[in-house]
Amino acid sequence: MGTFDYVNFKMFCPSCGKEVIGWQTKQGPNAMLKIEPSDVDNFYSSCDGCGLSYEFERESQTRGRPYTMAEVVDMGFSIKASR
Repeated sequence: MGTFDYVNFKMFCPSCGKEVIGWQTKQGPNAMLKIEPSDVDNFYSSCDGCGLSYEFERESQTRGRPYTMAEVVDMGFSIKASR
């Protein structure tokens, strides 16, 4: 079992221009899965070119009221019912 998950993100280092890959987070199942940035509030990596470390962080996306069906469908979910 892993100790982190990979985040599906890449960017070019603002300092040296080298592509920064290998983004990680500890907010997922920590099974070395590839997850989307929208699924976490924090992820980080460092530049192999100049050694600068980068971290993206946002406030938690929890909210007081539950999402409505329309809001969830707008996020791209589809509903399936079965018996």
